[in-house]
Amino acid sequence: MAAIRAGLEAIVFTGRADVAARLADIALQAGARLLTERPAAALDLGASFFADNDMVRRRCAEILASTAAFC
Repeated sequence: MAAIRAGLEAIVFTGRADVAARLADIALQAGARLLTERPAAALDLGASFFADNDMVRRRCAEILASTAAFC
């Protein structure tokens, strides 16, 4: 509910189905979208944990410059 009140456009809720249904209705009325499954990560830096700063910056810049949807 706090996410909806804060004006977020999309919310991920993985709880009980009956609660998700009520939240989806509330979100719809507020102009938000409720997802019941986590979307795939747009950027996973786990494999780059030991990479140098320049490489990590490039990867972040690439994803931010892409047209890929975040939600």
